[in-house]
Amino acid sequence: RTCLHSLEVQTADPEIYEVLVVDNGPSERIAGLVTQLQSGPMRVRYAQESRRGVTYARRRAWKAALGEFVGYVDDDAVLHPGWVSSVVSAFARGGPSTVMVGGPVNNVSVLSEPWPFTDAPGRNGLDLGRDFRRVLPSEDLWGCNLAIRRDILMALDAFGEPLGHRNRRAGANEDIIIQRQIERAGLDRCFDPALQVVHNS
Repeated sequence: RTCLHSLEVQTADPEIYEVLVVDNGPSERIAGLVTQLQSGPMRVRYAQESRRGVTYARRRAWKAALGEFVGYVDDDAVLHPGWVSSVVSAFARGGPSTVMVGGPVNNVSVLSEPWPFTDAPGRNGLDLGRDFRRVLPSEDLWGCNLAIRRDILMALDAFGEPLGHRNRRAGANEDIIIQRQIERAGLDRCFDPALQVVHNS
């Protein structure tokens, strides 16, 4: 609910973005919450993914998404009010070769308002500096705060099945694997300090 509230208060025009809630339970409670939000100004849709694991959920997201860019945020995180607008401007600023953008992540122990947005996260967060720039091969953006061009996700068939939850082992690190695929294709990832997220660690 806290994460979705941060999407409700975005400064971007609600007509330029949609919110897709992928329920990886699934549960009637989450479906009911989405139904409540659909009566407001934010465009929000609900999708189920019965196979457990973030890999399957993220794959389900881009397959169901309708927009040019697919932004990912964890359900235990909140977005800066200018996040959506910053995603759009970051892709424009990065140019045609930029297929992924992301920003700083400030890990906190409790998500409580006022949310401590900062472009200088603590030591246990993600901090790649104060300037907009290309991400180096030795660096990685975090899966709880990034956006990817949907056509690239389609071309790579991203977040493929092998990483999904199997038996007692949870699939993970698909966000890192796709970044290696992007590098091998000679495409760019960009870091923008304006894309701030506070994450409940």
